[in-house]
Formats: sequence, structure tokens, C-alpha cells
Amino acid sequence: MTSATRASTTVWVLCFAGLLAAPVIAAPIDLADLNSAVSLDPNAGGAVNWTVDGVQNFGQLWYWLRFDNDPEQSIDNLNLTIPPGHPLDDSSFDNGDIRPDTLTLVYDGSHTGIPYSVEIVLSLSGGDPGSGESLLNQSITISNNASPGGGQLDMRFYEYVNFSLADTPANDSVHLSSDTVGQPVNTARQWDISQSQAEGIVTVRPSAVEADLASTLLTKLNDAAPTVFSNNDTAGPGDVAWVFEWHKALDPQNSLVFSETKRLTIIPAPAAAGLGLIGGLALVARRRRRN
Repeated sequence: MTSATRASTTVWVLCFAGLLAAPVIAAPIDLADLNSAVSLDPNAGGAVNWTVDGVQNFGQLWYWLRFDNDPEQSIDNLNLTIPPGHPLDDSSFDNGDIRPDTLTLVYDGSHTGIPYSVEIVLSLSGGDPGSGESLLNQSITISNNASPGGGQLDMRFYEYVNFSLADTPANDSVHLSSDTVGQPVNTARQWDISQSQAEGIVTVRPSAVEADLASTLLTKLNDAAPTVFSNNDTAGPGDVAWVFEWHKALDPQNSLVFSETKRLTIIPAPAAAGLGLIGGLALVARRRRRN
């Protein structure tokens, strides 16, 4: 994609109050690739739509954090800054779809008196139409930006995930597990009665987890008290969700970096089943070419 094309895909809002303020990204932001689309508001609650072949599958994907014994707070309480370069991009230009599919967000917490930042990169990789397949890759970097010799950053970072598979949230179930025997949880798998599935695998194993009804977990994250998550690994059927928590003490000029891949497999209508198999193979082939 050329720079001229990229410039046309982003809406910038400039605020004037005597002086020119820093630009912010207008919401909602839409990512799209082949059969998939994600819509999110980086200023209020994050991603709330993930459609695959026209079917909605998301309740919400977003992030919270806390320090010491303070209550959790949504990261959209921090200052959203414009990252270096272009925040919207087309990273899958090899598939012929030039719509933006990758977004970089940087949240700065310096105004709180703690010099830290959170960078989030979301990249959508769709399958061929009718395949029912889609991937959402996340890369998270939490940095202690204090000068050498400054204070340590003792922080907890939370990911909240609520799928609504096949747009029917009332019949979903979720199980949290490990991909390695004897190791802590790093995998979430959600499914519904249509056999549609969602899976998330993280590269850094969480310090704590919890699976429960979405309303229960949101209440815990948004109340005025610090939360100790239960490590309950199963929930449903119902409108279920899960939370992964990472607890890390970061020295000055150090970062916690991890990534996660979420995969959606939405069962297509019987007439499209053959197309789904072909589309799934095409998605795997495309990913191999990128690697």
C-alpha cells in the first residue's frame, strides 16, 4: 500500500483550544481482511465486533491494569498517543485486500505520576469468503519508562475476552488449560452448540486466570476494589468470558512483552461447507507465505 493510500484510510481529529492539541484517532476504528472485520473504540471499551462471513462473534476484548492495592482501571483511562509512523496499516498486502488490517495503539500513563506506557498491536487475518476462519494477532508491550536508577514498576495487567460465537452468547462454554502438562494455563477455548469455536494462546503464561459469566467478570474489573482472580478454569453454558492476569515487577527501562493469537472457526452453512475447507487451507498457506 502506498503512503497516499494509507493516508486515506484514517480519520484524524484535531482539537483547537488556543493552541493545537495532539491528534486523536476517531472512533470507531475498522479493520478488515478478506471475510473478516473488527470494529473497536480505543477510547471506550475496545473491540466489540468481530464478524466472520457476516456473522458477529464478539462481546468485548479489552485490557485493564492496576498497581499495588489500587483497583483495576481500563487502559482507556490513560492518554492515547499517536505512535511513530502510521497507526493503521495493511500488513497482508499479499492477498489483494488493501483495506487496513493492523492497528497500533500506545497508551501513556505519565500523567498519573508513574512513567509507563502500554503498546497494543492488533492484526487481523481473514480467510476466504465462506471459510468461517479468522485470526486476530495481538502484541502487547508494557514498559517502565523511568530513568535508570528510578523506581520499580509493580503492575498487574488484565485481558478480558467475551466471545458471542455465531451471535448466540447464551449457549457458549469456555475452558482454560495449558498446552504443556504441568505448566500454568496459557490457552482458552470457547465453543457453542453449533460447534463454532474460539481459541486464544498466549506466549507468556498468566499469573492468574478466571472463567465465569461475562457480567461477573466485568463487575470485578470495574468495581472500586482490587480483585484476586480465582483460577476457576471452566464456565458455561451461558454468556461466558475469561480473564488472563499478568503480574510483573519491571525495573526502569524494562518491558513485559507477549503476544497472543485468537482463532475463530465459525461453522458455515451446509452449502458452504466445501468452500470452508478450501478457504481454511488457503488461510494456512497464506500464513506460511508470510512466515
